[in-house]
Amino acid sequence: MKELRRRADALLRKMALPLAVVRLCPVAEEMCRQWEEAITQDQPAPDPLSFIRKVRGKGLRLPTFMAVHRYMEGCQRENKIPQPYEVIRSLLPWNAARHLIHPALSNRD
Repeated sequence: MKELRRRADALLRKMALPLAVVRLCPVAEEMCRQWEEAITQDQPAPDPLSFIRKVRGKGLRLPTFMAVHRYMEGCQRENKIPQPYEVIRSLLPWNAARHLIHPALSNRD
């Protein structure tokens, strides 16, 4: 039984990063779409903290929330639309995550 538990824990550790990417992609895409709509309609951009709350609501506790907050504040200052790829990359800066993020997210303009 201990062996089975050890294997299950190893599998969970191995799949933690891909699972985080899968959970983050729709949230990041939705936030960027809302941001784009707000800018095109001369509305205020969404609050970065509401995005962070949504990410936490997905069960992700990341040590990089300040990085995504800074990225989004920079987008607000420059009146730019954040890109889903950059949002996810700021939340998951580890090199292993880069090949997991779908390339289509980086081509969004």
